Amino acid sequence: MIILGMTPQLASADANSDIGGGSLSADAHLKLKVVIPGFLLFRVGSAGATVDTITFDMTNCVTTGTCTVGDSNAFNSGTGGDAAGGNGANVALFSNAGAITITATNDGGGSGLVSGSNSISLAEITANSDNSSLATPTLTNAGNDTSNPALNGGTNVTNQTAVWTYSYDNTTVPDPGTYNVEITYTAANL
Repeated sequence: MIILGMTPQLASADANSDIGGGSLSADAHLKLKVVIPGFLLFRVGSAGATVDTITFDMTNCVTTGTCTVGDSNAFNSGTGGDAAGGNGANVALFSNAGAITITATNDGGGSGLVSGSNSISLAEITANSDNSSLATPTLTNAGNDTSNPALNGGTNVTNQTAVWTYSYDNTTVPDPGTYNVEITYTAANL
């Protein structure tokens, strides 16, 4: 028969005592800990799972004679964006993960905006930001341009908002059609 001695395990706490007459003093220590994870929050356009579409429809202005396809007068009358005016997207970037890059890619297969076998180069789309600290990448057919948003106060924190607006430069005369491309903006820490 084996008998094991069991000693109760007492929780250890920092405690001190002082006894005697006169001035007494006892100190005890306690540690506090706060855990902050690294995070990156990024939004382009409407919040949630909505993918906004900004449409530049020249039908009405061509019909009324107020614009001409291919005359190099930029067409800014977009509709569908979540920012005021319809040709823009509200953008927010919040992170504590250090320097961030934003990369623009697209699903145009290297052709830009596509309608069947026809295409319009993404060089025809100009994207601008109203906040130079949160610039939009230049849109290219290859889809590999990046921008580097500014850190706030030289820390690892980025907290920037902007409105990115888009225009159709209208420098070519493409075949008729509805041309589409989906841009994916990816924010990542370096």
